[in-house]
Amino acid sequence: MSAKETFNVDKERQFSEWYNRIVREASIIDDRYNVKGFVIYRPWGMAMIKEIYRLYEGGLEGRGHLPTLFP
Repeated sequence: MSAKETFNVDKERQFSEWYNRIVREASIIDDRYNVKGFVIYRPWGMAMIKEIYRLYEGGLEGRGHLPTLFP
């Protein structure tokens, strides 16, 4: 296995498959429900999303941007 392969998936050639395997194995998402576009985020995944959102919003608001929410 090369340094760029994880779970026998080549990250450079099959990034989507590699990413999906990583988030499943790390228990970031729960993909047992077969609804396209509907992702169940497990507690660690939700904690990561909240932290990313906090950093992103803080950076924007620090530059004078106002929060806006679109559907």
